Amino acid sequence: MPADTTPTNASSMNATTTNSNETATPPEHSVPAVQRAIRLLRYIGSGRSCRNLTSAAADLAINRTTLMRLLATLKDEGLIATIPSTTSNSQGGYRLSWGVLELSQGMNQQQALLDQAQPVLEQLAEQCGMSAYLAVADGGYSLYLARAIARGSLVSNLSTGTRLPLYRTSVGRALLAAMTVEEASQRLQQLPPEHTADIAPTQVLDELTRDRAAGLSWSLGRYEANVGSCAIALCPQANQPIAAINLVGPGQRFVDQPEDVADALRRAAAEILAVIPG
Repeated sequence: MPADTTPTNASSMNATTTNSNETATPPEHSVPAVQRAIRLLRYIGSGRSCRNLTSAAADLAINRTTLMRLLATLKDEGLIATIPSTTSNSQGGYRLSWGVLELSQGMNQQQALLDQAQPVLEQLAEQCGMSAYLAVADGGYSLYLARAIARGSLVSNLSTGTRLPLYRTSVGRALLAAMTVEEASQRLQQLPPEHTADIAPTQVLDELTRDRAAGLSWSLGRYEANVGSCAIALCPQANQPIAAINLVGPGQRFVDQPEDVADALRRAAAEILAVIPG
């Protein structure tokens, strides 16, 4: 697979469920109980209070007993709360609770990261005449969330939302190298066999040791001739990367001017980290 150029098969990761009943075959790797809980949260979040359990169970294609158990569990976890019945308001039922807001804080922080990183990526891409990307670790994959393509740079044109196995790209290896060895190993184990059949875990860990010592992850024509890339992790705290950024461009640039590439990435990483809260 070419480095930073070929997306995974998204259809295998975004299978949908049917709405007929609880016996519908779930997508591979999905947990039906979790899917039902998430559908219930969305249902309540849309303004439907589940006051009428029979009607809500029918809407959600689950039985009434399962619905009652899900409501009790979500309430115990602080994700929903009961709506008091009063003389003036006999509605009752459930509403979303503060626990949902707590979960959303991570997304707010991620959006703040993207807002601060985008202009830095654009400057980095134009300065170096290459493509610049920002990605985060999502299970065993790197998830590309932001990009900047320099004018005339057509070597790499990944779209945001692309997911690639962490160990296959420089940006993914930078994320792995910035983690503890234990976490990196766990991430690799989360990948399905078809994404790890062509490489030994020990080989990946040896590469991560070199990347960790260098503070950068390089790929020079490794997966596609004449294409190079270099990545650096964004780590506000040791072993806790929040993202990684990389440059992708003509391989000869990485051979002739490695220090220029490395210095540009280090400056961009420092600039992003300097404006990220916390």
